[in-house]
Amino acid sequence: MKYIRVPKDINAIKEKLFFNLSKRQALSFLIGAICGFPVYYLTKGIDLTLAVVLMFIAATPALVWGMFERNGLHIEDYAKLIKNYLKTDKIRRYETSSPYRLIEDEIEYERLVKRLKQGGKKVAVQKRKRN
Repeated sequence: MKYIRVPKDINAIKEKLFFNLSKRQALSFLIGAICGFPVYYLTKGIDLTLAVVLMFIAATPALVWGMFERNGLHIEDYAKLIKNYLKTDKIRRYETSSPYRLIEDEIEYERLVKRLKQGGKKVAVQKRKRN
């Protein structure tokens, strides 16, 4: 009796187009070729080694875009995570919002208003915003 191996995570299955490459990878190879070959043909008259290096430099961004995947995240997802990390504060404060704290603040506010009224001074007291 033959058994069929079924992956545990159905999201790990990728549809393959040709040469066992996904659509994203095939598209990145095509874009890399479109960027790399003209650079190679334009610079191979100068020096062949230089032409190959420049072709590699021109095609690398497209290839990295298509081939890089770690933990189910592509390169642009990692770029978003790094951008969000750099934009946020480095020190994270732990703050709670307790309903008892709001009640205490309200009582303190009323006590101060009462004290000001008893003192006979007219002072404008603004209520604080509630969270």
